[in-house]
Amino acid sequence: REKKFSVIDLFRHRILACRMLLLSYHWIVVNALYYGLLFGANLFKQQLHVYTAIQGAASCVGCILAIICLRVIGRKALIIGCFFLTGCCFLLAIFIPSEMKLFLLILSFTGKLTLQIIFTLCYIWTAELNPTVLRSSAIGFGSMSARFTGLAIPYFSNLSLIWEHLPMFV
Repeated sequence: REKKFSVIDLFRHRILACRMLLLSYHWIVVNALYYGLLFGANLFKQQLHVYTAIQGAASCVGCILAIICLRVIGRKALIIGCFFLTGCCFLLAIFIPSEMKLFLLILSFTGKLTLQIIFTLCYIWTAELNPTVLRSSAIGFGSMSARFTGLAIPYFSNLSLIWEHLPMFV
């Protein structure tokens, strides 16, 4: 008889449980940034159609760059560097005046590009850090935790009633 594995097996061993909790946190943060940026078009004070087209272009370029950079840089350094650059772009966008639309658009494009690289690497990272028999369960659990975050993201826009840039800061 073959033994069946499930999501519960991810949390039976301490190392696997810690690894899966950290990966879930990684999925949650990436998903919150990804969809927060998508829903936060009004924070960048751009025309919606132009903003959407530029964000789509950033996604395409980010996927291509992820493939190229994986071969040159490596996974860990690429994820750390992209997280750092994404955070700098979004934190800098908070303090840029809304009159500087082109600079905000460049920051938004750069942040989305690096975020797309991280989003692409989530699947690879999760699959590589888990045993073969648990890979699909690990990816499913990470994706599920990210989807729960995706459900909460539209409500973060209400934070702009307190301060205009609070959703981006969060």
